Amino acid sequence: MPDKIPRHEPEVMAAAQRKRPGSEKIHETSLHAMEIHGIQISSRYNKIFELDAMCAMVNAIPPELCGNVRQIFCDSQACALYEVAVRRWDPFAMEAICHALHMAAVQSSRGHNGIHVNADDKPHGWSVHLDPWWGEEGDYQAPVYVCVQEGQS
Repeated sequence: MPDKIPRHEPEVMAAAQRKRPGSEKIHETSLHAMEIHGIQISSRYNKIFELDAMCAMVNAIPPELCGNVRQIFCDSQACALYEVAVRRWDPFAMEAICHALHMAAVQSSRGHNGIHVNADDKPHGWSVHLDPWWGEEGDYQAPVYVCVQEGQS
């Protein structure tokens, strides 16, 4: 993980703000994606706080499971909504990965608007959805896992 994610100069941010006053779509960094422990992270609007949160999420994944996680994407438009792609479906690994992602999101950002995990080897098949969670400080409730198989809800 980089020591510090590069931030646009204040003049660049001010010029972008003049073009789009009040817009949340202004990118704070020139990075479009970065890779940590072999996992690509990206944010729709290149928000530094989202990249920082995803760095914390990656660092929370047990090292032996990092190789199964391919990508984490934060949808800036939905604020703290994460899409995660894993290479292989393994129920035990999925539970550990989801728990690590949830706990890191709660500890780094005080919550999330949902975490959706899809397996590359089960296209449109198996996935895990964690409901949005915004709790009180110090309240790290375990996430509720909802496994969905295509054709079921």
